[in-house]
This record gives sequence, structure tokens and C-alpha cells, in this order.
Amino acid sequence: GFLSYLRLMSAEEQRDKHIDKEITQIQTTWEFFNAGVFTTSSSLSALLNVLVHNMDVQEKLRKEVLDVIGSSRSPVMDDRANMPYTNAVIMELNRYASLTPFAAPHKTTTACSLGGYNIPQDTEVWVNIWALHHDEQLWDEPFTFRPERFLDADGQFVPADHENRKNLMPFGAGHRVCVGEVFAIRRMFLIICKLVQNFNILPESSIEQQPSCDPRDMTMGLLLMPPPYKVRFVPVN
Repeated sequence: GFLSYLRLMSAEEQRDKHIDKEITQIQTTWEFFNAGVFTTSSSLSALLNVLVHNMDVQEKLRKEVLDVIGSSRSPVMDDRANMPYTNAVIMELNRYASLTPFAAPHKTTTACSLGGYNIPQDTEVWVNIWALHHDEQLWDEPFTFRPERFLDADGQFVPADHENRKNLMPFGAGHRVCVGEVFAIRRMFLIICKLVQNFNILPESSIEQQPSCDPRDMTMGLLLMPPPYKVRFVPVN
């Protein structure tokens, strides 16, 4: 379906040579699902252990889900506008875990300057997302999981122009932002709501024996991965 959509778009973009070639369409489709699926599974893997280590966050999350959605019906995307804490948990997970520690490489199209550095044309640039998301000058106690960073004094989700939102770049930024961002965030929202709506997520045995959820203990790779762990899903009712 998505590939068919791209091909229809291409008819409008022939003159610009953006996605008129089939190989480009296939690559874009692959990137869409790669970014939207693999990052979602990795994020959920990290989140479950985070919720076990932060039961207060889990309880606040569950309370909002039950208050807005209830215990019987499934979550829908329209619910998201009324669930600031759930949105804040997703944003804080993207910051805290930073599962993609480096943004996809980019290349300058013209000579430019950034932060006092001159960057020549055609220079490959890698953005250190991990450093940005754990900079103590930007984030108080960056290795503490605190969704409230993305809530205002009234408990509402902060707007896009808020300083913390602008310093959050798990999917990059600008014209070359990750094509799977919307897909990934929506999947995360629906899955998280469904999980906490139905289950208490508890450590395998005790919190003292539960593997760390600290992102500094994750395994480096194409994506950061948490250490192996187990949790128990206990039905809420």
C-alpha cells in the first residue's frame, strides 16, 4: 500500500526527480518500515524495564489510560490529544534511552557554519544524538527518567517550541527528518496504552535482582539494546 502511494506521488514529482525511480521508491519504503518498526520494538524493550524500575511512572501512566480510555475499549489515536502524561513518557523514553545514538549521516550541500565551526561543502556530518540528550547543561539529572520534563505547570504536554522539545531529536530534524517518525510514535502510543491498560509490569523476582535500565549499561550496535532481562505481566484485574 505504501509503495503504491509513493508511485502515485511520483507522477506529480517527475519534474523534480525526487522519487520517480522505482529503486528510490523501494528504498524509501524500506526506510519507512525500518525506522518505524525496528525502533518501536527496541524502544518497547527498553521501556518495559524502565517501567519496572520506575513504578511511580507506570502507575501515573496507567491512571491516565484508565481515566481517558477506560478498561474495556482499545486506545485510538484521537485519545492522544487528551493524554499529556503518556505523550511525555514517550518523549522522555526517546531522550533517556536514545536508542539511535547517532543520527543518520548527512552531507552539506553548501559551505556553512555551525556553532562557530566552518563546514565545507560536501562534508559528511554525523550528529551525536546521545550527547545532546544527556548534556547536563540542557537536562537536569539526564540519567534520571522524568517524564515531567515535557509537562508544564498545569500538567499539560509542552508545545513544540518549548526548549525541551527543541532539544529532543531522536528522529533528526529539518527537511531530512526520519520518514518513520509519525509511524513509530503512533505505534508506541497505541501499544503502551494497551499494555498498561491490561497489565501490571513487574520484575521477574525482585527489583534488586532486576537488570539495570540505565542507558549507559546498554549494548552498543546500530541501535542501543538493553541487557537481557525478564518481566512479569500480571493482569490488572
